[in-house]
Amino acid sequence: MAKQVFTFAFLIVITVSCAPTDQSEPLRTVTPTVTPPTATSTLTPSPTATAQFTPTLITLQTPSIPGDEPRLVFFISEQGKFQAWVPVAGDIVEYTITRALFGKAVECSIVGFSLNSASVTVQYCDLASEESSSLSDKAIIEEVRNTMKSEMHLWFDHEEMGLVEGSYPSLTVSGTENMGGNAGTFKARIILAEHRVYFVHMYVYQVDWCYCRHQMDQVVDSFYVDPYMSIPFEPTPTP
Repeated sequence: MAKQVFTFAFLIVITVSCAPTDQSEPLRTVTPTVTPPTATSTLTPSPTATAQFTPTLITLQTPSIPGDEPRLVFFISEQGKFQAWVPVAGDIVEYTITRALFGKAVECSIVGFSLNSASVTVQYCDLASEESSSLSDKAIIEEVRNTMKSEMHLWFDHEEMGLVEGSYPSLTVSGTENMGGNAGTFKARIILAEHRVYFVHMYVYQVDWCYCRHQMDQVVDSFYVDPYMSIPFEPTPTP
């Protein structure tokens, strides 16, 4: 069962609420407001924030954007140890779920970005060290591949094994998706970084209202794992 957690994010200064999409309570989210960059700011942790999550930093990119194409922002997650360019035109949520991998319950974290007719999600799961050591990289990636294919109703047109950052084994897949009856196209990548496995995924409806289908390559290819990431964070001084 998903459990609700809260984290902080700022886009120069943005505060967003994070909650699982499968809870019985209404999803509480705040639509980000994009403003031009002026100065770096910090946020004071809320007393209600869950201690296991550290602040998430977002830095604004201001490209030349034709029409209604969503902006790309540089998203950095210290908890997830990753960074990527992602389009943001709606809500951002962060939550955990329990997923079955290799017949065992594994807790996974999910960060989701919603757009009009599209979505971007990053999932990452930490495997037990003894389990991941006893399995081949290919076996772990194939287990995640088959699990996500079944759960998200994916049909693969292309699959390619490779390495990201010259060291982490990965599988890049693309094709069609029919999640919730909304047919569309997707691109995704599974990355195994030591005992943690990532699944980064962008999905666009067949009717591309957000004009963002062409951003799928940029989003998925920009995903970067940094196991040593550490973001300095100091509360804003009280006046």
